[in-house]
Amino acid sequence: METGDLKIRWIDGRLRQQTEETAIHITQANPHSLVVSFAAGSVPPDGTAYDAVELEPPGKLVRLGPCRFEAIADDERGHGRLVFTNQVYDFSNLFKRGTLVDVKTKFQQLSLLLGYKEHVERPFRDYTADLTYDLQVFRMLYDEVDRASERESPQTRDQIQRQILDAEGQQFFQFLDQKLAELEPLVAEFGKIQHERHGFYFRRQVWDVIMASAFLARTNLRPRGYAGDSLMMQQIYRNEYEGETIFARLMHKHPIETAAAQAVRNRRTRIAEEIAQSAEEVGESVRPLRFMSVACGPAWELRDLFSAREDLERYECVLLDQDPEALLEAQAGVRAVERRLGGAMQGQFIKDSVRTMLRASDLQTRWGRFHLIYSMGLFDYLTQPVARAVLERLYSLLHPGGKLIIGNFHVNNPTRHYMAYWMDWTLIYRSEESLVDLATSLPGASISVGFEQTDSQMFMTVRKR
Repeated sequence: METGDLKIRWIDGRLRQQTEETAIHITQANPHSLVVSFAAGSVPPDGTAYDAVELEPPGKLVRLGPCRFEAIADDERGHGRLVFTNQVYDFSNLFKRGTLVDVKTKFQQLSLLLGYKEHVERPFRDYTADLTYDLQVFRMLYDEVDRASERESPQTRDQIQRQILDAEGQQFFQFLDQKLAELEPLVAEFGKIQHERHGFYFRRQVWDVIMASAFLARTNLRPRGYAGDSLMMQQIYRNEYEGETIFARLMHKHPIETAAAQAVRNRRTRIAEEIAQSAEEVGESVRPLRFMSVACGPAWELRDLFSAREDLERYECVLLDQDPEALLEAQAGVRAVERRLGGAMQGQFIKDSVRTMLRASDLQTRWGRFHLIYSMGLFDYLTQPVARAVLERLYSLLHPGGKLIIGNFHVNNPTRHYMAYWMDWTLIYRSEESLVDLATSLPGASISVGFEQTDSQMFMTVRKR
């Protein structure tokens, strides 16, 4: 497959020192410093101070305060770091969105955040306090087992942990299930603001428990800036105990055993089946069947679809995502399939977003047309007007007789409050009617809605006559 728009990029900028100006490239953003590269022969001495920095991420001009250059020898990323001397910046989203945050502004929210607890209802406080105590008791007992086995070999420690997971793990899972059931009536009547305040309060109380879980930690910290990234999807797909301690492994495993997580695994296999069925429908006269995954993530469904060497000729796939790391993971998965089957897939990777998709004047010229387009998780984050506009653009890319498959979690998702309160993961849930409403204006469209086995997630199929 071609790599398309999948490239490592840099940000141009300038360093100012009194009246002098030095051109630079920013090649990487650390949390609070920037990796910088200078033109050949212009690398300054270590410790050189500058009055200001100007950066030009796409379509923007960002001005930063004084900084100091720290040289790094033999670093392939650049010549050194720019460390800022009177302000602390958060550069986490500089390469993702072209934005940064002055950390001082975060502390300006302190009084607001501290005030959240004044709006937390007493029954919810009591529930959270009891839950926190109970969790710490479980953790104490599990940690005692871990400490007692510290001197054992790694194999023996793993065997001991697995025995405890098998023997006591289900009791712990039943405890968590019961506490989640108790949460439901406490928050059922809350509005959006109440959910936000109570969720923030709840997560502060159980933060150390959340951080013990590899999955819950990632949903809360969002290292790529958004929930549901490709590594979270891979954790759900693997569905294994992960972590160093018994407690960590249990807290990781429980959320990926929920109905919503199972729905994610179900949709992966369902999409592979839908693509194969489309190939059967069009027959041998259409080869290859051209399909596109929108917001593809790691694209693990291709591992299910491509089972024989002849599949390399049967399908042409286009994988689109706005996250370059997700595309790299999808690319690695494609390479693994190609090695297994001994040939090359047909298709390409495209780095693009909903915003640029809606702005583009002629998507058919850029991407071509497709027999099948699917998106398993994107529409959970799109408001009704945006979702309708995206659907129209995708529908216009279909061949006559082609179909569009859109996944969306249902309003009755039983994992909804677990996701909101424990994972800080909120979706735009839809009913069957509101999902179908997105497609009612599409010309010549035949629309149907189905569910995967847990009934947590819907799939709308829109066929172009």
